[in-house]
Amino acid sequence: MIKKIDYIEAVANRVAGEMTTDYLGSLHERAIETYLGRAFNTSMLQVYRTQRFNMDNYAKRYFDISIDYDAGEELYYSMIPASYIQIPRVAGGVWKVQQMKNRSMAFEPMKDNEVELTFGQDLNLIDDVIGYTVLGMKIYYYGMTAPVAEGAVKMDLIIPFEEYDYEDYVPIPSGTDMDIMGMTLNMIHGKPMSDQITNNQIDNK
Repeated sequence: MIKKIDYIEAVANRVAGEMTTDYLGSLHERAIETYLGRAFNTSMLQVYRTQRFNMDNYAKRYFDISIDYDAGEELYYSMIPASYIQIPRVAGGVWKVQQMKNRSMAFEPMKDNEVELTFGQDLNLIDDVIGYTVLGMKIYYYGMTAPVAEGAVKMDLIIPFEEYDYEDYVPIPSGTDMDIMGMTLNMIHGKPMSDQITNNQIDNK
């Protein structure tokens, strides 16, 4: 892991060492941060495809997220506290949801059709699983009980590079640091992202 600000500075120093034009020399660190973020986020998608069982290592945990009631939807919900990478799975980059103090209830991400099949019309038939769906920056819960809703949840999110604070440590997947650096430099030099990802880097299984 490396602090975000240190990572940006490392790339900036690399760029300075490879300057070939006045344009490269004038790049602001915020521009470098943008390019580095695109490379990092792309790398996280690749890691999901090849090492998805290790994704817990790359999630950031948020605590004490309230559970509120949406009278219009007649459902309990929580606001997702940060943006997340759109990973190709049911809950996207919302990796895990848990109760803050009691793990007696399991939270399971579901598709809309799975909610209907699992809970049907009586959400009280299942007393040890709370289903949830992700809609934008909200999580809607199915099978939520009032006692559980009085508490709070914690969420593990796979967040994009730009969500990390400058003093945060960014989890760099093992073996990808040079790939991220290379993609960043290539974008700075104007090469399209598609030219930087070889077929053997992506497993579409």
